[in-house]
Amino acid sequence: YAPRAANTTGIEGGLVIALARQGDRITQASITSTRPVGASRVLHGKDTRKALSMVPLLFGVCRHAQASVAAHAVSLAHGDALDPAVTRAREVLVAVETVREHAMRILQEWPEFLGEELDPRTVRGLGTLVPTLEAAWFPNRDAYQRAAQVADGRDALNEELAKLESVFQ
Repeated sequence: YAPRAANTTGIEGGLVIALARQGDRITQASITSTRPVGASRVLHGKDTRKALSMVPLLFGVCRHAQASVAAHAVSLAHGDALDPAVTRAREVLVAVETVREHAMRILQEWPEFLGEELDPRTVRGLGTLVPTLEAAWFPNRDAYQRAAQVADGRDALNEELAKLESVFQ
């Protein structure tokens, strides 16, 4: 197996993982990161609301995880009481984002390994998972703001999980 080169030219950078083998043993491993550590500089001088709205735009991968952690940190720094429903909804968005990212990789890469054709409709369908849930739970589009208000999104969650399940049947 030859790993694909990581995207190291985009703003998001990447990780390059190299393994050296002798027979069936790994004899050496290295990880090189080109991910930007200075991306946070664009947030300096911004008011809290603007900074929190920019965080998910800085990351192409795990944007909801990054935004959730940023919102949590800002709330703690301001001494805000954390709303358990908002926290839970954010956690579920991050979990669904993680599932989506893994599913997209599987659907994009496994057909090649198996000598089959990629079905782009399946991959495109996964793109709606997180935005649909976010819109259902946070109709004010404030998921990662300090005063976020969460709505009941169980129906949307069930619908999106059914779509995800159908992808793998």
